[in-house]
Amino acid sequence: MENNENPEELGSFDITKYPITTNTFRWSLTASLITALLHILSFFIPSVMIMTFFSFAMDYFFFHWRVFIIFIDIFAWWGIYLLISLFLGKMTLIILQMFHMPKEGLFKADHKNKDYRYYCLRYSIKKFIFWIWNNFCFPWASNLAFKLCDMRADYKSTLFDGWSDLEFIYYGNNMMIGQGAVVLSSMIVRINNCDYLLIKKVVIGDHVV
Repeated sequence: MENNENPEELGSFDITKYPITTNTFRWSLTASLITALLHILSFFIPSVMIMTFFSFAMDYFFFHWRVFIIFIDIFAWWGIYLLISLFLGKMTLIILQMFHMPKEGLFKADHKNKDYRYYCLRYSIKKFIFWIWNNFCFPWASNLAFKLCDMRADYKSTLFDGWSDLEFIYYGNNMMIGQGAVVLSSMIVRINNCDYLLIKKVVIGDHVV
């Protein structure tokens, strides 16, 4: 089967005929470097902003009362860290889309394959974003990150407890993913002893649990 199979033919693709392998996605060196760089920048930028303001904030005219609201500084750094990580991740995704647009299809799981290679790059960046945003105290924050990462999800839906892929998924209104539930739009399947990446859009309607 060709690795550039027409997406329109995926409707007749019977996945039950092929084994789903346990192979994980193999990150390229480029994906690892981009992820490391994003982590460094997202931590470094708010730290510099806080340290630049620190000497003024700790001036003796302000110190006596500012100590009692130090938690505001902590939350300010945390908020900047979240926003910077989302901004840097989104900008990196936009740059990647300028070189290669995401698409559905069946692609050979090989970094020589352009679709697979860019999928791994996109996935590593989105994993970086959600690794940070899922640690936020409000569940709707993840829904905001979903929206900005080109996924359809409303703020009333509960997506915090389950596992979800990060592209080609359409979530309806007022739906909920239960704890331990998994929603995938991509997986590795084995065809003729060769691993392929299968990407297909998933639609979950309104008021679904």
